[in-house]
Amino acid sequence: MKSIWRSQPDSLEQLNILSDSVEQCTMCELCDARRRVVVGEGDPDARLMFVGESPGVEENISGRPFSGHRAGEIFDRMIASMGLQRESIYVTNVVKCMPPGGRSPTIEEAGACHGWLEQQIRIVKPRVVITLGNVPTQMLLQVEVGISRIRGQVWPLEYPHGIVCVVPTFHPGFLLRHATDRDFALVDHDLKRSAELLNPQLVL
Repeated sequence: MKSIWRSQPDSLEQLNILSDSVEQCTMCELCDARRRVVVGEGDPDARLMFVGESPGVEENISGRPFSGHRAGEIFDRMIASMGLQRESIYVTNVVKCMPPGGRSPTIEEAGACHGWLEQQIRIVKPRVVITLGNVPTQMLLQVEVGISRIRGQVWPLEYPHGIVCVVPTFHPGFLLRHATDRDFALVDHDLKRSAELLNPQLVL
């Protein structure tokens, strides 16, 4: 016999409800030219979340974050280096619609979408959030310093479900266009540090 009391929606249902709301969003001008809204994908109860900047051309077509051929390959390599697969993590962007020409989002555009990202973190309840690039790092941590100065540091943020460790690192797009061997080594260090923080025996 089913209970007459409706249980609270699970994480997947909450994310689906959120996705429906994001797809109707008109809080900034990016809604005027978007083809797809790229909300996010992955395990709705993931312990690790990646947050990028905004969708690119390929993502604007597929509706999936980091699905671009070359940058997507680097992103998949980053996950694999941690011994993980896409299915076990959650990935999203600060900005859910592609800026014109694939440019970086403005502060105003990121600010308009910031509330959606905060809701995603509260629903998924990750233990670790890896921010990829300047925009998500500055938005989540409320700082103005560049990624090269802040990457690799662990920033504990308090959420209703507990402490979330935010670890900034370089964006796959940067690694694709400008990175040196040293930059790849730094990212590898950041990912290993993040993997350590996923240890359930580690008291935060």
